[in-house]
Formats: sequence, C-alpha cells, structure tokens
Amino acid sequence: MSLNKKRWLSIILTTIITALVLFMLIHIFSPKNIISETENIHIYWVENNGIEVSVDEKKLINILSKYKSKRTFKSYFPYHTDKIHTQISLDHNQSSHKFILLGEFNIWYEPGGPESKRRTYKILNAQELKEELNSLLEEEH
Repeated sequence: MSLNKKRWLSIILTTIITALVLFMLIHIFSPKNIISETENIHIYWVENNGIEVSVDEKKLINILSKYKSKRTFKSYFPYHTDKIHTQISLDHNQSSHKFILLGEFNIWYEPGGPESKRRTYKILNAQELKEELNSLLEEEH
C-alpha cells in the first residue's frame, strides 16, 4: 500500500471513530424523560417527609412523564435520608425498577449491582416537579 493510501485510510478511520465516540456521548448525556412510556408502569410506593402516602397512580405517572433528566456520573450513594423529602419507587413491565429521590438533590436511579454500576440521572426542572408533586399530594389529602 502506498503511503498516500495509508494516510487516507488513517484519516477515514480516525473520522469514523471520532464520529462514533461523539454519537455515544450525545446519546448518553442527552436529556431523556424520567418515564418514556406511561403504559405498564406500577408505582410501588410514594414517601413524603418520611411518611408513606397514597396518590392517584395515573396522575403521578402523567406528572413524571413530563420531566426530563440527564445522565450523571456523580456519586450520591450512600445518601442521608434526611436530605430526601420525597421518594418514589416504580417499575415498568416488572423489569425496569426506578427510584426517584427529591430533596437537597434530585435524581432517579436504577438499583442493582455494585454502586459503581448504577446509572444515575439528575432531574432537570426539579423544582417545578416538586411543586407539581406537592400540589398532587395536597389535592389527595
């Protein structure tokens, strides 16, 4: 192979690898909905200020589906429960379990495996979400 062909092959491979890495980073860090589908979601429990409360499941799912989150590699574990005001446990099709934590920090994560393997997402517009959830809780009680 001539030197010129090797050079062009190197440039093409570098461009392809760079594009793939860029695509992966955009995919990982682009905002995604907390709940992408509203069907087959089951709310296990909602805890507000340390007390388990009952809420209208459909209304809660509708609220959660409007908010987005962004992947983070910051470690929130272990966390102090006094820093959390609202906790929500839910799953999708009994296969994708999520915990939503709202308080001094606002995240959702998928439990399981070692702490280093947990995928954690920071909730965007969390203050608005908290206000909407508080309105729902007040309406229900």
